[in-house]
Amino acid sequence: MQASRGLAVAVVLSVTLVTLQAAVGETWVSVTADGRARLEAGSQSPSPVVAVDELGTTGFDVALTVSGVGILPVKTKGGEFVQVGWGEESSFGEAGEPAVPVVRRLFVVPDGASVTVSSLSGQPVEIGSDAANVAMRVMPVQPPIEKIPGARERAEFQMKASAYELNLATPTERVTVEELGIVRGQRLFMLEVRPVAYNAHEGVLSVWPEMRVSVRFSEGSGNASGLSPLPGLKSIVLNPGLVPTVHSRGSGNYLIVAASAYVSAIQTFANAKEAQGFTVTTHQAETTTTAIKAYIQSLWGGSSSPDYVLLVGDTDTIPMWTGGGEGSPSTDLQYACMDGTSDWYPDIALGRFSVRNTTQLTAIVNKTLLYENGPLPDPTYLKRAVFMASNDNYTVSEGTHNWVITNYMIPNGFTSLKLYCHTYGATTQQVTDAFNAGQVYGIYSGHGGELYWADGPVFYQSNVNALTNVGMYPLVYSFACVTGTLTVEECYMETWQRAANKAGVIAVGSSVNSYWTEDDVLEKKLFDSIYDPNDSVEPEAGPVWNDAKMRYLAQMGTGSTTRRYFEMYN
Repeated sequence: MQASRGLAVAVVLSVTLVTLQAAVGETWVSVTADGRARLEAGSQSPSPVVAVDELGTTGFDVALTVSGVGILPVKTKGGEFVQVGWGEESSFGEAGEPAVPVVRRLFVVPDGASVTVSSLSGQPVEIGSDAANVAMRVMPVQPPIEKIPGARERAEFQMKASAYELNLATPTERVTVEELGIVRGQRLFMLEVRPVAYNAHEGVLSVWPEMRVSVRFSEGSGNASGLSPLPGLKSIVLNPGLVPTVHSRGSGNYLIVAASAYVSAIQTFANAKEAQGFTVTTHQAETTTTAIKAYIQSLWGGSSSPDYVLLVGDTDTIPMWTGGGEGSPSTDLQYACMDGTSDWYPDIALGRFSVRNTTQLTAIVNKTLLYENGPLPDPTYLKRAVFMASNDNYTVSEGTHNWVITNYMIPNGFTSLKLYCHTYGATTQQVTDAFNAGQVYGIYSGHGGELYWADGPVFYQSNVNALTNVGMYPLVYSFACVTGTLTVEECYMETWQRAANKAGVIAVGSSVNSYWTEDDVLEKKLFDSIYDPNDSVEPEAGPVWNDAKMRYLAQMGTGSTTRRYFEMYN
């Protein structure tokens, strides 16, 4: 998706976090199909090449080519190790076990079909200490580390002695498939290819330079749900030919679920969405989560199936859910999941005007409609962005921002401010000045609290309320702990949303503590979604956020931490 006007308001392991320092720079060991391994000058780390041959409703074939692996020596609390991997791919293994890189991809399967997978791997290339010019002691997987002061220093280094005594190259399976669930009528699966294995006892990596994977479907009936697919899904699955091509807004059904106090006040916004071409339904909210969801569910599967749901009211009038992911985060996600109580894959673009009175609602509606419809007092602000980064673990927060700026901001003609506490000594006043000058993106990564940004630089609710950026409202994404807490009367992200004639038009934050590496991945996936020229996601906040989460899933895999991330960012 190419974002023409920002976003409309319709709604790798964390090893660096326990690493004390890199011993030397990363090196690259290339491998060839004839069994040779060669140490190359400098770092490369290109991801494996994945080529797909679609076979319609019978399946698909994948050809995977691995040109080598990156080797990065590191010194940790547990001793000296090497990190092994490539590019943006993630790793296999439980906490304490050797972390070896894998390739994960999503695919869809016809209704009723069974799935089989087979692979041809050939002979692996072995890489030992001599080939890599370093002791081949692979870094163990470490648990995620929270973005709170002292967390990195307090983290216990985890290493399973039994895993490092094993005289066997693991993982032993080269390919696995996993059924994930249903997403807007599409059966979603994950393919995991494992072209690298590690024998810890011998200190040897085995790398398969070329792999062929066959995925076959049998006895399927095709996907005939009648629902338009999730926007963007077609561009991130291995077999897009099975995903129907429809208008990116689907039916354009826009459901507003408003607390009784706001049903009348939201009508101006409802009329504006109708004028934009949406089919709008306004519904007075029930008083419980289950009753509200039951109403949304009653529309599902027919011509009135919502593509968008907007909740109007704070949690005092429209309650939140308790998530099922790690840490049980407070969440709105369940209002968008239509496939049973265990489902956590969003089917609907979801947003909330989190207000406690009609004055706040009027402020949000006015900012939203000005941003969407104009006229803007200074349209040039749509090409400006500010990135704020912490002192703590600055190589991660600054590194992620720099990646976004290099890959998306500069190529798309943006002027980006780097307000980094560590590298540039950024101050609170500079943050104020930046937002007052007009920025379409305000991206923060660092420590957070329920009422403020804590380190990157410090910025309180009072600072937000003192802004004077009339008519130049940013999309604020807070990759930090608890700035999106749903259990206080006004959390920090709500201040950004509620402030009249100032602050933000979109404000996304976490209801619980976030993690360093996982935030890094999610921020990158957000901008992948916004600026991917090959997907069909409308430049709208809700669909883009769903797409970013699905891209995160495709890289990080399933598990309680991934579910936590789906639930905690609202």
